[in-house]
Amino acid sequence: MKLIIDKGNTRTKIAVFKGSDMLSLNAVKALDMYLIYDLFSKYDIKNTIFSTVSGKEKEDVINYLSSHSNLFIMSEDLCLPIQMNYLPKYTLGNDRIAAVVGATKIFPKKYVLVIDAGSCICLDFINDKSEYKGGSISLGFEMKSKALNTFTAALPLINLDNQKVAVCSNNTTDCIKSGIVNGTIFEIQGMIEYYAKQENNEFKIILTGGDAEFISKNIEYDNIVEENLVLKGLNTILEYNINKRNV
Repeated sequence: MKLIIDKGNTRTKIAVFKGSDMLSLNAVKALDMYLIYDLFSKYDIKNTIFSTVSGKEKEDVINYLSSHSNLFIMSEDLCLPIQMNYLPKYTLGNDRIAAVVGATKIFPKKYVLVIDAGSCICLDFINDKSEYKGGSISLGFEMKSKALNTFTAALPLINLDNQKVAVCSNNTTDCIKSGIVNGTIFEIQGMIEYYAKQENNEFKIILTGGDAEFISKNIEYDNIVEENLVLKGLNTILEYNINKRNV
Protein backbone atom coordinates (compact mmCIF):
# COMPACT_ATOMS: atom_id res chain seq x y z
CA MET A 1 0.00 0.00 0.00
CA LYS A 2 1.03 3.62 -0.53
CA LEU A 3 0.81 6.73 1.60
CA ILE A 4 0.23 10.00 -0.25
CA ILE A 5 0.82 13.29 1.56
CA ASP A 6 -0.08 16.60 -0.09
CA LYS A 7 0.77 19.67 1.99
CA GLY A 8 -1.01 22.70 0.54
CA ASN A 9 -1.23 26.35 1.52
CA THR A 10 -4.08 25.93 4.00
CA ARG A 11 -4.39 22.22 4.75
CA THR A 12 -2.70 18.86 4.34
CA LYS A 13 -4.33 15.84 2.72
CA ILE A 14 -3.16 12.35 3.65
CA ALA A 15 -4.43 9.36 1.70
CA VAL A 16 -3.75 5.63 1.59
CA PHE A 17 -3.95 3.92 -1.82
CA LYS A 18 -4.02 0.32 -2.90
CA GLY A 19 -3.35 0.39 -6.61
CA SER A 20 -5.61 3.16 -7.93
CA ASP A 21 -8.15 2.77 -5.13
CA MET A 22 -8.18 5.27 -2.28
CA LEU A 23 -8.74 3.43 1.01
CA SER A 24 -8.39 6.33 3.43
CA LEU A 25 -8.42 10.14 3.33
CA ASN A 26 -7.70 12.69 6.04
CA ALA A 27 -7.59 16.49 5.66
CA VAL A 28 -5.91 18.38 8.50
CA LYS A 29 -4.60 21.87 9.16
CA ALA A 30 -1.30 20.52 10.47
CA LEU A 31 0.32 17.12 10.04
CA ASP A 32 1.17 15.43 13.33
CA MET A 33 2.95 12.22 14.20
CA TYR A 34 -0.09 10.63 15.89
CA LEU A 35 -1.94 10.49 12.58
CA ILE A 36 1.12 9.03 10.87
CA TYR A 37 1.50 6.37 13.58
CA ASP A 38 -2.17 5.47 13.28
CA LEU A 39 -2.05 5.03 9.50
CA PHE A 40 1.06 2.85 9.63
CA SER A 41 -0.55 0.70 12.33
CA LYS A 42 -3.74 0.22 10.27
CA TYR A 43 -2.25 -0.28 6.81
CA ASP A 44 0.69 -2.21 5.38
CA ILE A 45 2.35 0.87 3.88
CA LYS A 46 5.43 0.13 1.79
CA ASN A 47 5.91 3.36 -0.19
CA THR A 48 5.27 7.03 0.54
CA ILE A 49 5.32 10.21 -1.49
CA PHE A 50 5.49 13.58 0.26
CA SER A 51 4.61 16.77 -1.61
CA THR A 52 4.51 20.33 -0.32
CA VAL A 53 3.98 23.81 -1.74
CA SER A 54 4.90 25.51 1.53
CA GLY A 55 8.44 24.56 2.50
CA LYS A 56 9.98 21.57 4.23
CA GLU A 57 8.14 19.29 6.62
CA LYS A 58 9.29 18.73 10.21
CA GLU A 59 12.36 16.55 10.49
CA ASP A 60 10.68 13.97 12.75
CA VAL A 61 7.94 13.37 10.17
CA ILE A 62 10.41 12.87 7.31
CA ASN A 63 12.66 10.64 9.41
CA TYR A 64 9.76 8.42 10.41
CA LEU A 65 8.46 8.11 6.86
CA SER A 66 11.90 7.28 5.46
CA SER A 67 12.61 4.68 8.15
CA HIS A 68 9.22 2.94 7.80
CA SER A 69 8.71 3.09 4.04
CA ASN A 70 10.38 3.84 0.74
CA LEU A 71 10.04 7.61 0.78
CA PHE A 72 9.89 9.72 -2.37
CA ILE A 73 10.01 13.50 -2.01
CA MET A 74 8.10 15.27 -4.77
CA SER A 75 10.57 17.44 -6.69
CA GLU A 76 11.91 18.10 -10.17
CA ASP A 77 14.26 15.14 -9.66
CA LEU A 78 11.45 12.56 -9.80
CA CYS A 79 10.60 10.85 -13.07
CA LEU A 80 7.25 11.85 -14.56
CA PRO A 81 4.91 10.02 -16.95
CA ILE A 82 4.48 13.26 -18.92
CA GLN A 83 6.81 15.55 -20.85
CA MET A 84 7.44 18.92 -19.20
CA ASN A 85 7.67 22.09 -21.28
CA TYR A 86 8.21 24.51 -18.40
CA LEU A 87 11.32 26.53 -17.53
CA PRO A 88 12.91 26.40 -15.10
CA LYS A 89 11.31 23.18 -13.90
CA TYR A 90 11.97 23.79 -10.21
CA THR A 91 9.67 26.85 -10.22
CA LEU A 92 6.62 24.77 -11.13
CA GLY A 93 4.46 23.93 -8.11
CA ASN A 94 4.18 20.30 -7.12
CA ASP A 95 0.41 20.59 -6.97
CA ARG A 96 0.23 21.76 -10.60
CA ILE A 97 2.43 18.88 -11.75
CA ALA A 98 0.39 16.32 -9.83
CA ALA A 99 -2.89 17.77 -11.14
CA VAL A 100 -1.92 17.41 -14.81
CA VAL A 101 -0.57 13.90 -14.20
CA GLY A 102 -3.89 13.05 -12.56
CA ALA A 103 -5.69 14.54 -15.55
CA THR A 104 -3.81 12.30 -18.00
CA LYS A 105 -4.75 9.30 -15.85
CA ILE A 106 -8.44 10.20 -16.17
CA PHE A 107 -8.27 11.25 -19.84
CA PRO A 108 -5.27 9.52 -21.46
CA LYS A 109 -4.20 10.81 -24.87
CA LYS A 110 -6.61 13.76 -24.68
CA TYR A 111 -6.26 17.52 -24.62
CA VAL A 112 -7.09 18.50 -21.03
CA LEU A 113 -7.46 21.86 -19.30
CA VAL A 114 -7.07 21.59 -15.52
CA ILE A 115 -8.59 24.37 -13.41
CA ASP A 116 -7.43 24.31 -9.79
CA ALA A 117 -9.60 26.78 -7.87
CA GLY A 118 -8.10 27.13 -4.41
CA SER A 119 -6.05 29.90 -2.81
CA CYS A 120 -4.97 30.71 -6.35
CA ILE A 121 -6.69 29.84 -9.59
CA CYS A 122 -4.31 27.83 -11.74
CA LEU A 123 -5.08 26.80 -15.29
CA ASP A 124 -2.83 24.11 -16.75
CA PHE A 125 -2.97 22.60 -20.21
CA ILE A 126 -1.72 19.22 -21.44
CA ASN A 127 -2.04 17.90 -24.97
CA ASP A 128 -2.89 14.51 -26.43
CA LYS A 129 0.80 13.53 -26.48
CA SER A 130 1.04 13.95 -22.68
CA GLU A 131 3.07 17.14 -23.13
CA TYR A 132 2.49 19.70 -20.40
CA LYS A 133 2.39 23.09 -22.14
CA GLY A 134 2.01 25.45 -19.14
CA GLY A 135 -0.85 27.70 -18.11
CA SER A 136 -1.65 30.67 -15.89
CA ILE A 137 -1.94 31.69 -12.23
CA SER A 138 -4.25 34.31 -10.76
CA LEU A 139 -5.76 35.22 -7.39
CA GLY A 140 -8.51 33.07 -5.92
CA PHE A 141 -11.75 34.43 -4.45
CA GLU A 142 -10.50 34.87 -0.88
CA MET A 143 -7.19 36.42 -1.91
CA LYS A 144 -9.01 38.98 -4.06
CA SER A 145 -11.29 39.89 -1.18
CA LYS A 146 -8.36 40.31 1.23
CA ALA A 147 -6.39 42.34 -1.31
CA LEU A 148 -9.24 44.83 -1.79
CA ASN A 149 -9.54 45.27 1.97
CA THR A 150 -5.79 45.49 2.58
CA PHE A 151 -4.81 47.89 -0.20
CA THR A 152 -7.72 50.34 0.03
CA ALA A 153 -8.76 52.75 2.77
CA ALA A 154 -12.50 52.11 2.84
CA LEU A 155 -13.45 48.81 1.24
CA PRO A 156 -14.59 46.21 3.80
CA LEU A 157 -13.52 42.60 4.07
CA ILE A 158 -16.59 40.60 3.12
CA ASN A 159 -17.73 37.00 3.30
CA LEU A 160 -18.21 35.86 -0.29
CA ASP A 161 -20.12 32.66 0.63
CA ASN A 162 -19.90 31.51 -2.99
CA GLN A 163 -23.05 33.32 -4.04
CA LYS A 164 -23.42 35.07 -7.37
CA VAL A 165 -24.89 38.56 -7.41
CA ALA A 166 -26.00 40.87 -10.19
CA VAL A 167 -23.17 41.98 -12.46
CA CYS A 168 -24.36 45.56 -12.07
CA SER A 169 -24.89 45.91 -8.31
CA ASN A 170 -26.06 48.96 -6.37
CA ASN A 171 -24.31 48.71 -2.99
CA THR A 172 -20.65 48.40 -2.01
CA THR A 173 -20.83 44.88 -0.60
CA ASP A 174 -22.53 43.48 -3.69
CA CYS A 175 -20.25 45.50 -5.98
CA ILE A 176 -17.26 43.80 -4.36
CA LYS A 177 -18.94 40.41 -4.69
CA SER A 178 -19.74 41.10 -8.33
CA GLY A 179 -16.18 42.14 -9.10
CA ILE A 180 -14.68 39.12 -7.39
CA VAL A 181 -17.18 36.37 -8.13
CA ASN A 182 -18.58 37.39 -11.51
CA GLY A 183 -15.22 38.76 -12.61
CA THR A 184 -13.49 35.47 -11.77
CA ILE A 185 -16.13 33.42 -13.57
CA PHE A 186 -15.80 35.66 -16.65
CA GLU A 187 -12.01 35.37 -16.43
CA ILE A 188 -12.15 31.57 -16.40
CA GLN A 189 -14.78 31.50 -19.12
CA GLY A 190 -12.60 33.73 -21.29
CA MET A 191 -9.57 31.53 -20.72
CA ILE A 192 -11.54 28.44 -21.73
CA GLU A 193 -12.71 30.20 -24.88
CA TYR A 194 -9.09 31.04 -25.70
CA TYR A 195 -8.02 27.40 -25.47
CA ALA A 196 -11.07 26.33 -27.47
CA LYS A 197 -9.99 28.65 -30.31
CA GLN A 198 -6.37 27.54 -30.19
CA GLU A 199 -7.07 23.82 -30.33
CA ASN A 200 -9.10 22.32 -33.17
CA ASN A 201 -9.47 19.08 -31.21
CA GLU A 202 -12.09 18.65 -28.53
CA PHE A 203 -10.58 19.03 -25.07
CA LYS A 204 -11.70 18.02 -21.60
CA ILE A 205 -12.03 20.30 -18.57
CA ILE A 206 -11.32 19.09 -15.04
CA LEU A 207 -11.90 21.28 -11.99
CA THR A 208 -10.40 20.71 -8.58
CA GLY A 209 -9.83 22.75 -5.41
CA GLY A 210 -12.10 24.27 -2.79
CA ASP A 211 -14.16 26.42 -5.18
CA ALA A 212 -14.36 23.83 -7.97
CA GLU A 213 -18.01 22.89 -7.44
CA PHE A 214 -19.15 26.52 -7.51
CA ILE A 215 -17.18 27.36 -10.63
CA SER A 216 -18.29 24.13 -12.32
CA LYS A 217 -21.93 25.18 -12.04
CA ASN A 218 -21.28 28.65 -13.43
CA ILE A 219 -19.22 28.07 -16.57
CA GLU A 220 -20.80 27.27 -19.92
CA TYR A 221 -18.53 24.38 -20.94
CA ASP A 222 -18.93 20.71 -20.05
CA ASN A 223 -16.61 19.78 -17.22
CA ILE A 224 -16.04 17.33 -14.41
CA VAL A 225 -15.07 18.00 -10.81
CA GLU A 226 -12.37 15.79 -9.30
CA GLU A 227 -11.84 16.79 -5.68
CA ASN A 228 -8.81 14.55 -5.19
CA LEU A 229 -7.09 15.14 -8.53
CA VAL A 230 -3.75 16.11 -6.95
CA LEU A 231 -3.74 13.04 -4.69
CA LYS A 232 -4.51 10.77 -7.64
CA GLY A 233 -1.74 12.42 -9.62
CA LEU A 234 0.74 11.95 -6.78
CA ASN A 235 -0.28 8.30 -6.54
CA THR A 236 0.42 7.89 -10.27
CA ILE A 237 3.80 9.61 -9.92
CA LEU A 238 4.69 7.39 -6.96
CA GLU A 239 3.79 4.22 -8.88
CA TYR A 240 5.80 5.43 -11.88
CA ASN A 241 8.91 6.02 -9.75
CA ILE A 242 8.54 2.73 -7.89
CA ASN A 243 8.54 0.94 -11.25
CA LYS A 244 11.55 2.96 -12.42
CA ARG A 245 13.47 2.14 -9.25
CA ASN A 246 12.72 -1.58 -9.64
CA VAL A 247 13.82 -1.76 -13.27
